[in-house]
Amino acid sequence: MSRVGYLPRQRRWPFYVAGVVIALLILFTISSGFVVNLLWYREVHLSQVFWSVLRTKLVLGFLFGILFFAGLFVNLWMVRKITPDTRVLTPDQEVIEHIRQLADPYLRLLIPVVCAVLAIIVGLAASKQWQTFLLWRNSSGVSFGTPEPLFHKDPAFYIFTLPWWKFVQGWVFSTLVGITFLTILAHILWGGIRPQAPRFADKVAPQVRAHLSILLGLIMVAKAVGYWLGRFNLLGSPRGIVQGASYTDVHAQLPALYVLAIAALISAILFFLNARVKLWSLPVISVVLLVLVSVVVGTAIPAFVQQFSVKPQESQREQPYIQDNIAGTRAAFGLDKVQLTQQSVQPLVTAKDLAANDATVSNIRLWRPSVLEQDFQSLQRIRNYYEFNDVDVDRYTINGVPRVLMISARELSTPGIPQTGGAWQNQHLAYTHGIGVVAAQVNTSAPDGSPQFTAQ
Repeated sequence: MSRVGYLPRQRRWPFYVAGVVIALLILFTISSGFVVNLLWYREVHLSQVFWSVLRTKLVLGFLFGILFFAGLFVNLWMVRKITPDTRVLTPDQEVIEHIRQLADPYLRLLIPVVCAVLAIIVGLAASKQWQTFLLWRNSSGVSFGTPEPLFHKDPAFYIFTLPWWKFVQGWVFSTLVGITFLTILAHILWGGIRPQAPRFADKVAPQVRAHLSILLGLIMVAKAVGYWLGRFNLLGSPRGIVQGASYTDVHAQLPALYVLAIAALISAILFFLNARVKLWSLPVISVVLLVLVSVVVGTAIPAFVQQFSVKPQESQREQPYIQDNIAGTRAAFGLDKVQLTQQSVQPLVTAKDLAANDATVSNIRLWRPSVLEQDFQSLQRIRNYYEFNDVDVDRYTINGVPRVLMISARELSTPGIPQTGGAWQNQHLAYTHGIGVVAAQVNTSAPDGSPQFTAQ
């Protein structure tokens, strides 16, 4: 007698063929994109760039995937090892126990498979940081030569090193949170956590409390590192008059970040101690402490300082930070190397002076670049896949007369490229660059108020 749902061997071959065909189609889709990109890089003599990027993606994906796999697998293995031998079975717990008994024979294979699938997803996400990694790895010895005045670090640190550190810290924090969440679910499934237990002391087994306390302590350590790295974000703070660290950032927000980092470390220590003494009071105290410090020190005090100490005398408070901003801007554009000289100025301007300096007077700029950029977008964009990113001022000789012009290049906008008819062909072959420039005189306009175009 044949079993229900069982297909004879001779009837199974269509399913095998269908599976092979689907696998080949998936392989062909992946390999075709790989081959096309390789041929394209070879055509432009940049094969080394292609292989370098690919190698970096594979290394990052493998490294972070393995780390995630090891962390999750070890914790799930520990869940099974420390599962209590005796369980208090409530009606809800009986359902969970039944599910556990059904899944238990397959867990030896199922757990590694689930860990591997999640690790692949995590590895693929991490591989997208290849550019951040390469900038960090190849930035050794790079210096811009002018350290910023707050932390006395070279700007190269903020461009090449800090983004990679922030990614690693964020990845570790989010990974620990995800592993802790999955570990809690596994403890519920195996009976280490019993939400419906009649007594509060029976809801979490002592060994499970120790396990989770260690994970939560590690999360607090990662959070402390995040606070420590977050202090560098103050250099781009929009709180003050200028973009950058302001009085409140330096005198209130920066100390708050140090206090928060210390509070997070204290919380981590309390969680680690809870793994030893197994008291509920320690993790509760640590969480309340961190939340209280975050609200009072991290939010309320900086807001109070900004409102009652800075705003009433903003010019005096912000003056040194405005000076630092100006000095940094001048250094970035090389204006700190400009030599200043005194020139005598005539107090009166006559009609004869205006006529003698007609080339200057006729080129006095009336258009603002931001306004003119909008006019260029509306009048000269032509297609959705073109755009004007900015408007510059330049000098050209037109009909033998030197003229000052507002000029902007019509550049390609990647998001506007049509995605129909082959996205790869459109991006690499059909729509590869912008076309032409638009120029307008700085001191004239058309009768309808639009720019007087010299080139359009």
